[in-house]
Amino acid sequence: MQCNVFGIALLVMGAPLTAQDAIGRVLDVLGDPIPAALVEVLVDGKTVRKTYADGEGVYMIPKLPALGASLRISAKGKASKQLQNRGPRTPKVRNATLLDAGKVHGRVTNSNGQPVAGVAVIAVYGKDSLRTRTNASGHYVLDPVPLGRLTVHVRTGESTAQQDIRLRSESTCNLELPKGTGLPRQVRVQGPPAAMQGACVQLISADMALLPRGGRVPLADDGTAIVLINQLTVITPIVPGFVTDPLGRLATNGDSALRFVASRLGEGDGLTELKGKVRTTHNKVVRGQPLYVCDQSGRMLGTTTVDRSGNFKLRIVRPSSGFLRIGVPLDSWELTDDERTLRDGCTWAPIYASDDSIELWLQKTGTVSSAIRDAKGTLLALADVTIADPYLSYHALAHSACDRSGQLRIALPVADYDVLAVTPDGLVCKGHARIRAGGSVDVEWHTVATGAVTGIVVDSDGQPLPGIELFLAAREISNEHLVHAAERQMARITTDRRGHFRCRGLPPGDWTIVAPGEPDFATTELTIKTNNEISLQIEPR
Repeated sequence: MQCNVFGIALLVMGAPLTAQDAIGRVLDVLGDPIPAALVEVLVDGKTVRKTYADGEGVYMIPKLPALGASLRISAKGKASKQLQNRGPRTPKVRNATLLDAGKVHGRVTNSNGQPVAGVAVIAVYGKDSLRTRTNASGHYVLDPVPLGRLTVHVRTGESTAQQDIRLRSESTCNLELPKGTGLPRQVRVQGPPAAMQGACVQLISADMALLPRGGRVPLADDGTAIVLINQLTVITPIVPGFVTDPLGRLATNGDSALRFVASRLGEGDGLTELKGKVRTTHNKVVRGQPLYVCDQSGRMLGTTTVDRSGNFKLRIVRPSSGFLRIGVPLDSWELTDDERTLRDGCTWAPIYASDDSIELWLQKTGTVSSAIRDAKGTLLALADVTIADPYLSYHALAHSACDRSGQLRIALPVADYDVLAVTPDGLVCKGHARIRAGGSVDVEWHTVATGAVTGIVVDSDGQPLPGIELFLAAREISNEHLVHAAERQMARITTDRRGHFRCRGLPPGDWTIVAPGEPDFATTELTIKTNNEISLQIEPR
């Protein structure tokens, strides 16, 4: 051991390190050297240089980039380790201890036992992690993973499942996603294999609910991807330099496969190059920041990322009319443009035809992190949450939901918001959130008084009619319930097998119930009051 340390000392003394040089040793848990360990230099997640440790486990990287680079060290039978470069303060001597590794494998299924393909499975151990994806039959393999305690979890974007295990050499870890997780559906984009490099599909729910990280799923080399759908969802392929037919498709959980054809663009096909700079409000560069571009109607046209210098370029097919919008996901940053809008988990700013070079300014988002409770302090599980503009009460800005434990967490632009939570049984809670850059807000919730309507639908002989769909439309709502009304201006209910119906959580005000019939509709007008329930008998015409 002494000679190994002395070897490093000789190297340092014989060839003085510059400010950009890095040196270190690769050791096992017993402190013995690991010969021939692979040392890679990563920039933006890509390997730009590599070397190998010598027989004493010593490695040296000359002229390591001061910023934006990291080291990944790996060896056979060992778990890899990544060392971050944090600028001038990063020590030049960086030793790495690699842990003995094993393998974790298993299968991911939904609550019905069906395999879930193409989803991310992540093993978390300490501050490090290893990621893979399930295959067509829902199986996955994580290798190498350090021995000992670790957590394996699967993330679909809509739900998660996890399991703590103790890995000795090889372990099986099967994961079942909770009820309500979407069914796997295949998306296939037909086109040249080279076109699939960097291609993805964009998922946007039909009700514009927030989707994590913009709802992007990368395409494999063969142009396929597995997506999970449990609601009406807009599927839009994004293939750089190509246009797809159709441009997008509205899919449901009943679609088994979605197919698109990618055609190469020519110079005469309306290609436009968008370019510009991205900076923070403190004039700092945000490397690797994803950017989305859509047309005026919200159709996705392309995506790109900010380079190391804070610049971006993107070639798209520009529509013949209307302006474009450029968007930034709200996971950490937001656009500061005065005309910005909030949608699809992004902030969007307009781009006009006169914009030769685009300047985008970002500031940190804030976070609502709160437990949703009623007046008695009871946690409200699975509530639907609406984020609204307090100054434009009918303007719902975003939608989210709390988890099964009643916890809400959502990133938002810096502003004031009204927040409204509605439980599945119609209980309504309201709060106010003042978001500040980089801050986290705990909302103080209070219960909103609402009303309800119950009734029965019968035929001309007075016999109950099951399965009749009724529509409730608001005519006038009291001012204090305008935010709620923005989400509940219309409700739809279906009679049960006994012809009965019930709708709770309605804002007080004047309402109309519409029942279908031939040749006309039956309409009933009523006034909803707080803490009151109205009973009706309706006969369709």
